Formats: sequence, C-alpha cells, structure tokens
Amino acid sequence: MRSLLAPLVLLLALPLAGCQTIGQSADLVLDTAHMEQPTDALTGKAQFREGNFGLAEEAFRRAVEHDPGDAESWLGLAATHDQLRRFDLSDRDYAQVERLAGRNATLLNNRGYSYILRGNFPKARAELIAARALDPGNPDIESNLSAAIRGRRN
Repeated sequence: MRSLLAPLVLLLALPLAGCQTIGQSADLVLDTAHMEQPTDALTGKAQFREGNFGLAEEAFRRAVEHDPGDAESWLGLAATHDQLRRFDLSDRDYAQVERLAGRNATLLNNRGYSYILRGNFPKARAELIAARALDPGNPDIESNLSAAIRGRRN
C-alpha cells in the first residue's frame, strides 16, 4: 500500500511543493495520513518555517527513524540539511527520496536549489530544467531556474 501511496502523495503535493525558493519563504508539504506519530514531521515543518533548522533537523530525523519509508520526511530532512550547509547529508537524503518516490519535479527542484546554495550553477540548471520538463509552469521551479541561470545565490 505504501508503495502506491508515496507517488500519489507527491503528485498531489507538487502544486504546493518546491520547498526551497529563492526570495520566498520555504514551505514543505507533508502527508501525515499514513504516519503513526505525525508529531515529528509536523514539528519539523513548523521549526523549518520558523528558521529553527537545528530543531527541524532533529524532528525530521526522528520522523525518518520512525518511518524510513516516509519520502516527505526525508525531503524535509534534506532541505533542512541544505539550510545547515550539510550538503554531504542532504545528498544522502535526496538519494533516499529518489529511491522511495522516484525522480519527480519536487525532488529535482529541491536538489537544484541545493546546488544553487553550493554555488554549483551548472548542476542546478540541469536539475531545474529536468524539473521544469516534469512540471511546466511551476512558479517555484521557474524562480529557482531563473536564479540558476543568473548564477546568483540569495
């Protein structure tokens, strides 16, 4: 059941996702319907919004320890590791999201933003162009792609 639920959740979350956006408040979309203890994921999301990335990391880490198949909590953990500049960990987290949910626009957008934060604009552009191909017209992807093309970090 979970293998069918993860792609559906991500498909429904795409219009709202794009957890990292240049010049806008980052927001994570979490599906907690299948989680026994959604508190950690919800806490992670709230702490991320408040800019408390250390606390968000702890909460998302607990969420993935509790449910290693929860792709959205892995995505939240990856975004949090990006904000903490722990790119070694965010790379691991994004790889786990891809294993669980496949290569999708949300993953590619967030990973592209991660490359922007690192100053690796060619890799950012490649990820964001692939994201745009999967979700044309998504404003978060377009904003991040524009920043990657300009070669600018915000």
